[in-house]
Amino acid sequence: MKKFFALISAAILFLTSVSAQTQTIQPKTITLDQALAIAFERNVTVAEAANGIDNAKAGVMAAYGSYAPRVIPYGYFNRKGNNTPATVQTFGNQFLTIPAQSQYLNQYSLGVSASYTLFDGFNRESNFSSARAGQTQAEQGYDRTRQSIANAVMSAYLAVILNEQQVKVLQENLTNEKNRLDRITEQNRLGAVAIGDVYRQQSVEAQSEYNLINGQNLYDKSKADLLNLLALDVNQEYVIADATIVTQIKQVETDPSVQTLGAFEDLLKRALVSRPDYASVEEGVNLADLGITAAWSGYYPSLSVNGSLSSTNEEWPIASQWSNRATSVGLTLSWQMPEFFGAVQRIQVANIAKRNAVLQLQQKERDISVELKKALLDLDAARKQYVASQKSQIAAEQDRKTAEAKYNLGSGTLLDLQVADATYLTAQLTTLSNAYSYFTFKKNFDLVIGEKKY
Repeated sequence: MKKFFALISAAILFLTSVSAQTQTIQPKTITLDQALAIAFERNVTVAEAANGIDNAKAGVMAAYGSYAPRVIPYGYFNRKGNNTPATVQTFGNQFLTIPAQSQYLNQYSLGVSASYTLFDGFNRESNFSSARAGQTQAEQGYDRTRQSIANAVMSAYLAVILNEQQVKVLQENLTNEKNRLDRITEQNRLGAVAIGDVYRQQSVEAQSEYNLINGQNLYDKSKADLLNLLALDVNQEYVIADATIVTQIKQVETDPSVQTLGAFEDLLKRALVSRPDYASVEEGVNLADLGITAAWSGYYPSLSVNGSLSSTNEEWPIASQWSNRATSVGLTLSWQMPEFFGAVQRIQVANIAKRNAVLQLQQKERDISVELKKALLDLDAARKQYVASQKSQIAAEQDRKTAEAKYNLGSGTLLDLQVADATYLTAQLTTLSNAYSYFTFKKNFDLVIGEKKY
């Protein structure tokens, strides 16, 4: 029995130790900078853009190959045989029998031939330049993808922080409503207030609990969206917290106005110079020019140099020693008369592609101009809304204190106090939302300008 109890005690101690170790495991905290680093490493869109660069580099390598000479080593063996049957020939009265004969001839040949294109109507050069331009576009697309993902991560991160702050406000509001219900219930027991006030406060408390549940649900879903954007397991527990964000949010009032950012034309110039997606469209115009060059290449002659070295002999040792070798060197100039209608069509298609590329560039500039205008309007409106919501919150807080004092003195109704509470709660949530909206629009303005690199 003693051994049995000892085993039971050991098992309990082991399980207790394991449980304690499990409880000590703390969820990982993710700051905004860490979230960006994780996104750049794990996000699928960023990885696909990086793969696009590798694919473009492979195209450039293939284009380099067109400048390499074409070398073909070869070797062959040939054996020819001639079998002659036995024959009888007559010479006067004499018969001469010629026996059957078999004759075989071996031939060994080794050689190497090489050719190099000196000129092919600029087709090779245009293809190589197109490959390089494609790589440049891929790199520019990758840079813009990183900017876009960074903005998406920051927006999602700020949404989590905002929802968390709102949950705290809702939790505090629910605690206040519960405490007030306790006081009103006690006052009703003492006969100081009517039972109707108890019912009304119970209804308000239930609504506050509903708001908290809804706010917690929004927080959990926004957190799941962020983890999905970071390609992390949503079933794992993470703490989303960054003290620097709260500090920056508090500095919204001291931020300079939109007018201090500069003139619209100057901001547009900065965006056109900095944004990788605009540079990519510009590169598309260069690609279209190269397409025109390639379309005209069929009208030009081609010039190539070629040569060969070979060794042929009936004996392998002699052939393999290159003692009986032959060489040749030559130039080939050729011009193939292009098929008229097909060549004209290719040139027309290339010219149309160039015109479309120019139109796309013009449209891209207009799009960036509209994006910049909207970003400035959103930023200015968000700042004004935040200032207005702060004033509203201060006034709502004073109104709430006044209504609560009147109710406690018996000169005000519970309904007035509840309306003041609801107004103050709405003002708190609105101020928080406007502060984070301003911060989000500020990050969006950085994305529109495109100067910040990641």
